[in-house]
Amino acid sequence: MPAARCPTTMHWFISPELLTTLIHAALVAGLGLRIIARRRPAGVGLAWITLIAVLPLLGAVLYLMVGELWLAGRRVRRARQLGPAFRARVAELAEQAPADLGRLSTLTRTLDAYAVRGAQMPTLGGNAVTLYGTAAEAFTALITDIDAAEHRVYMLFYIWSPGGLVDEVGEAVCRAARRGVDCRVLLDSYGSHPFFRSPWPARF
Repeated sequence: MPAARCPTTMHWFISPELLTTLIHAALVAGLGLRIIARRRPAGVGLAWITLIAVLPLLGAVLYLMVGELWLAGRRVRRARQLGPAFRARVAELAEQAPADLGRLSTLTRTLDAYAVRGAQMPTLGGNAVTLYGTAAEAFTALITDIDAAEHRVYMLFYIWSPGGLVDEVGEAVCRAARRGVDCRVLLDSYGSHPFFRSPWPARF
């Protein structure tokens, strides 16, 4: 009787249930490690990991759409290029207007340490802060200051959305420029997207 031959080829089969389990585990582990690496607040990170574990596909899609901050490569490269000039300017300002940290509270000195360590932005002297209860009060005071300016008006905003009192601020800037005041407005291209699609850039 001839000896039985071993098959020369073997066929592997993975059940759909096992494949689904492996994909689920890979999603939870991979995105979980990414969330932990991002050093998010414990509650936020745990909430995302729980959502991905309970609803793996939907949770992963939501996290990649909402939970991640995606910046275009061009913007990242631009930020890196501006880094040295920005740090040099901040160091120059720190020498010109140093802050007397000894007169500040412990909380303020702690905030200063965080700002220096995280963003290389030390506290500067020569500043005054006034708190307003409503946006209308703040904009009205800003318009008054711009109308009283004699030398320069430098403003920085993350969000500038045309309309209402914001347009009156823009009109005040135009009036100041016509008086010969040096006016500069720095806006974020993302947060102030409506502004850049409005007639205001051409007016400025």
